[in-house]
Amino acid sequence: NNNKNLSSFLFKFYKLTDMQWNTTNDLIVTASFDGTSRVWQITKGKCMRILKDACNAHVLCCCFQPLNENMIFVR
Repeated sequence: NNNKNLSSFLFKFYKLTDMQWNTTNDLIVTASFDGTSRVWQITKGKCMRILKDACNAHVLCCCFQPLNENMIFVR
């Protein structure tokens, strides 16, 4: 399964702490120990956005805002 392979790659390469698919399954938001949260466009296989924590703290969890997937929450 390509989605499982992609998930395994992302967790290993980016040392992820969390990830979530959007409702249409074409985007993933990830949280990482490197202090970043990223939005991935799965259909094109590329990272669309990188959000860096201002204090370089680990980003532990992330999710899409349920009513507006243009917004994400990270902690």
